[in-house]
Amino acid sequence: MLQQGGAIAIKVDAEAPQFLIVTARDDPDRWVFPKSEMMGGEAPEDAAIRELLECGVQGELSACVGTTTFSAGDHDVEVAYFLIRAVAEEASTTGRGLKWLGYDEARAQLTFDDARELLDKTAGALSAR
Repeated sequence: MLQQGGAIAIKVDAEAPQFLIVTARDDPDRWVFPKSEMMGGEAPEDAAIRELLECGVQGELSACVGTTTFSAGDHDVEVAYFLIRAVAEEASTTGRGLKWLGYDEARAQLTFDDARELLDKTAGALSAR
């Protein structure tokens, strides 16, 4: 099974948190959370932070919010997603579309059910704090 690290990046302002979603590398019509394969023995949280940096966002790691699994061709893939609070932004180097959206807008824009479930879980945890 291939292992990846993913980021659920948030910006917290006075009103409500905003969540970062990006277009999938292989299909610009699909909206997902940033994720990447682990390179050179790195931990999943390091892959998540690296991928987020490529999207132009520096962040502080908060917690693992869950995992998803899916099939990609001949491989099964497991992604561990981490909540990361954005602290700085610059231009993305990925060439992918990206949007900061509130919960309702992000939920409507995300392509996959498992991503919406992770968003629900993350939003619930944030509101419980």
